[in-house]
Amino acid sequence: MGDRRSGMKQCKKCGREKLETSFPKRYDRGRTGREHTCGMCKKRAHVARHPEAKRLEGVRRRARSKGLSVEDYLREQEAWKDRIRAEKNTLKVRKCLHRKCPVISAHPKVEYRIFRQYYLNKSKDWGRRNPDKAYAKKQRRRFRLANVNNDLTAEQWAGIQRAFNYRCAYCGRRAKLTQDHVTPISHGGHHTLSNIVPACSSCNSSKHTGPPPRPVQTLLIV
Repeated sequence: MGDRRSGMKQCKKCGREKLETSFPKRYDRGRTGREHTCGMCKKRAHVARHPEAKRLEGVRRRARSKGLSVEDYLREQEAWKDRIRAEKNTLKVRKCLHRKCPVISAHPKVEYRIFRQYYLNKSKDWGRRNPDKAYAKKQRRRFRLANVNNDLTAEQWAGIQRAFNYRCAYCGRRAKLTQDHVTPISHGGHHTLSNIVPACSSCNSSKHTGPPPRPVQTLLIV
């Protein structure tokens, strides 16, 4: 039956030695005033007799975590389900060859929310295949938001790199070149031929929005 001095007791149901505190209190049974079946076995037996008890216990736990009563929680869940049903009613079904899910929304925002990860992966794949175009697209958006002149072409950028012998304008190192604005965009500079010099990533980052680390002469290349 267990050793009272050690505080352990053997469960008659599972046969395991457990702490006495694991057994429900029953002052009319046994010398220790506790039942001979542990609380875990009693709970399993209760769930086996009442399958809905486990689900209701989960509902009570979630309602308690939100600070709601069970009735208010169930009412909130039903309203959420109604909203989902109404949203699904706006969807139409058509055959999609490039998607596993055949459901597509009639509204573009709902469609993007459903296939968001698909569009993100598609955009990343395009950026990896076309790094130059992706960089130019990012720059165009940046300058459009900054409302600055943006008339630098890809041919002009290639000419600037050739004029500097494909070296950084500040440290003279041969590295992957980036477009650096001598007068920063935040200080009124423009994305034009007369304001761009090639710079390595290190020099471009250390310069940030400050003055050039060494005097440079921008070239007017036609």
